[in-house]
Formats: sequence, structure tokens, C-alpha cells
Amino acid sequence: MEAYRKYFSAATLEQLIAAGPNWGVNVHTVGHHIHSAHKPYPDQSHPQPYVFDWEKGRRLQEFQLVYIARGQGLYQCDGGAEQLIGAGTLLLHFPGV
Repeated sequence: MEAYRKYFSAATLEQLIAAGPNWGVNVHTVGHHIHSAHKPYPDQSHPQPYVFDWEKGRRLQEFQLVYIARGQGLYQCDGGAEQLIGAGTLLLHFPGV
């Protein structure tokens, strides 16, 4: 399965916000993606505006927590050295990175 799933609809998020408490943090979406081994990344189902080109990269405008549950791959940020990441890795992306 190569699909993204959105667990909270806009209506559900509004209900959660109304119920409080307000901790000053908003979760805009939660989801997961299963990416098959040995296939190009990102695949065709990757949501906009998160599609990127390996030559140009991309800059995300929000914090993101990315947890790698299984498998492994290479991660590179802002021209830094490639890092091997694997199962159990949690990445924290900052806005503008």
C-alpha cells in the first residue's frame, strides 16, 4: 500500500480545539506512509507541497516529527553529510529546513 492517510478531518480538529486545553501547539495532520523497498522516493502519491526534486531539495514550513518504524535509508539535510537512518529513528525537522 503506497498511500498517505489523514487521521483527523478538519471537523475533528475543530472539535479537539474547542474541547481544549490549549497548550500552544497545533497538530495540523497526522499520517503515515509505507514506502516499498527499492522504489524511487518520493513516489507518485506523495502529497503537495511535500514533493521535491533530489537536485533542488525542498524547504518545509512547519515542524515535523518523522519516525522510521521499519527499514533504513539515507538522510541528508541542507547539503550536510548523508546519514544512514533505520528503524527506531525519530527525526525532528525545523521550519525552513
